[in-house]
Amino acid sequence: MKRNKSLISWHVAVMAVLLSIHTSAAWSQMSRMYTTQDGLPTSDIYDIYVDSRGWAWVSGIASLSLFDGSNFYNLLDWNKAPIFNTVRGVREGHDGRMWIYTSNGLYNYDSSLNDFRHIFLSETEDSVRGMSVQAFIDYPKEGCRLVATDENGIMVFNQQTMEVDRETTDRLMAIYPDNMCTEACMDYDGCLWTMGTRLRRIDLKQMKLLDIAMTDEAAKVVGFHRVDDMILLKQSGNLLIATGGGLLIFDHETQMLRTLKGGHTNMPISVLKETHDGRVLVGSDSYGIWRMEADETLHTLNVYDPNTNLTFAKVKAIEEDAEGNLLFGLLQKGVMVMTRQPDNFAYYAISPTTNKINAVAVTSLSYDPKVGYIVSTDGCGVFRCSSSNLSESQQ
Repeated sequence: MKRNKSLISWHVAVMAVLLSIHTSAAWSQMSRMYTTQDGLPTSDIYDIYVDSRGWAWVSGIASLSLFDGSNFYNLLDWNKAPIFNTVRGVREGHDGRMWIYTSNGLYNYDSSLNDFRHIFLSETEDSVRGMSVQAFIDYPKEGCRLVATDENGIMVFNQQTMEVDRETTDRLMAIYPDNMCTEACMDYDGCLWTMGTRLRRIDLKQMKLLDIAMTDEAAKVVGFHRVDDMILLKQSGNLLIATGGGLLIFDHETQMLRTLKGGHTNMPISVLKETHDGRVLVGSDSYGIWRMEADETLHTLNVYDPNTNLTFAKVKAIEEDAEGNLLFGLLQKGVMVMTRQPDNFAYYAISPTTNKINAVAVTSLSYDPKVGYIVSTDGCGVFRCSSSNLSESQQ
C-alpha cells in the first residue's frame, strides 16, 4: 500500500465537482462523507487515530481499517486476524509499535505480517473472551501507558517489556476503589482523572485520592451523568470534560470544577478535540458537531456539503492530520473528512440510479437561466438541474 503525500487527496478526475458560491465565514469548510459504499467496512465508527506516517486508523464494531485519504484497507479481512467484538481504538507507541485496544483485550500489531499478538494483562485473562479495555493513555513513567478496563480497574503497562508493571499497578489499585474505568486523562498538575463508578482525581506523586472541588451546578451534572471523554487543553491548562449532561471545565487556576462561563447546555457530549492551532471541537450524541470559542460559548460547526446532514449526527471520534484536515467518526453514518483549505468545491453525486451513487464521467457543464444547469456525461446521457444542488438532477 502506497500512501498519498497528503492524507486527504481529492481525485477530481473521478468526481463531478461544481464551484459553489458561499458566504465566507470562520469554520465554513468543505467536507465529504465516506460510507460503506466507499469501502468503509462498517458505519459503526468508535475511534479514528492518525499515526506518525499519516495513516488514519478507523476502529469500529468488528472492524479495523486503514484510510489513506482515498481508500480503506480492512485489516480484519485476513485469515490470521482475530475477531474483535469492538475495536475501541489504536495508539502508536514511542518505538513505532501499534497498540490495538478492544473489547476482547489489548493487542500489538505487526504490519509486516499483518499479525495481531494478544497481550495478556492478567494471569486469569481468558484467551478467547479477553479483557475489555476502554482506554490506553500515556502514563508519567518512562515507556509506560495506563490501561483502563471494564472489570479489572486500571493498570500501568510497560510497552518495552510488554508486561504489566505490577509494583506500580499494585500501588495504584491500593487507592483506586473501582473495578471499572471507562475514561482516563492526565491534567496540567500531573494528576490522573478517571471515570468509574464516579469521577475521581488521583495524585500520582503521593498516590492518594484527591477531593474535587466543584460548583453546585457541576455537582449536579457529575451526579446524574456519565463522563464520555476528557482532554487537557494545552493553551489554557484546563481540563475539558464531556458528559451526558453537557460540558464541564476543571479550571487550572481556581482548582474548581465548573460549567461553561458562556452558559451551560444539557446537550449530551460524546467526544472532544483540540486542534493543532488551539481550536476546540465538540462532538455530541445526536446533536451534531460544535465549536467552543474562547469565551466558552458553543456554536454549530458549518459544513458545506449538500450530501451531509449533521443535524442528528452521533459523533464518536474527531481526529486531525498533520496538515490540519479533520476526520469525524459518525455512528451509523461513516467517516466525514473536512479539508483545512476552504476551496469552495463541493462533491455532488450524479447518477441515473435512485441510490445516488456517482457513476458518470462529466464531459461538460453549462448554465441556462431558463433551464438551469446542464451536465453532459460520457455514457449516461445529459442531466438537467434547476438549482445548484446537482444531486436533485433529472436525466
